Amino acid sequence: MSVPAGKRKKNELEAEVRAKNLAAYTTKIMANPKKFDPKYTDVLGNKIIDSAHEIYLNTKRGNELYVIKVSTSIPFFDDVAWKARKEFQRQALYECDRLLMYIEMAKSVYTDEDVKGHRPRINYAAWGRMAAETKKVIKGWTVADLRNMTRERKRMEALGQVRSGSP
Repeated sequence: MSVPAGKRKKNELEAEVRAKNLAAYTTKIMANPKKFDPKYTDVLGNKIIDSAHEIYLNTKRGNELYVIKVSTSIPFFDDVAWKARKEFQRQALYECDRLLMYIEMAKSVYTDEDVKGHRPRINYAAWGRMAAETKKVIKGWTVADLRNMTRERKRMEALGQVRSGSP
């Protein structure tokens, strides 16, 4: 059962927390010139950072959409919000795949000799696992959301509380 908007507590979704941590970690390591040569920033580094930020942004946006809305004490299921939420989830998963591809590419591009006299201490396997785990958690949220929202929509449809748009 959904919690009415006025009684909701601030509770960050695990997918959002993981996405935020992934974006922060990615930004920190990409901004370090001792780890990644700045000459590749425009062609690859910015894409890596943007992809990590998009994962977080889409996860956050999806989580902020309330599909069950309360209007004059009658809750209703908002189909438009539900479709938008699913699209944000889909985009976050897509960006996870892109980031994993960019991490693989970075292993080839950012070699030891690229960084002037410094050995990059990037654990690509750990970074890749972090991205893969974030994707797994977002996928789990998506699957659980689909199950829960489908059940909730059917229940509310029986009560005549489904709207195809926001009031």
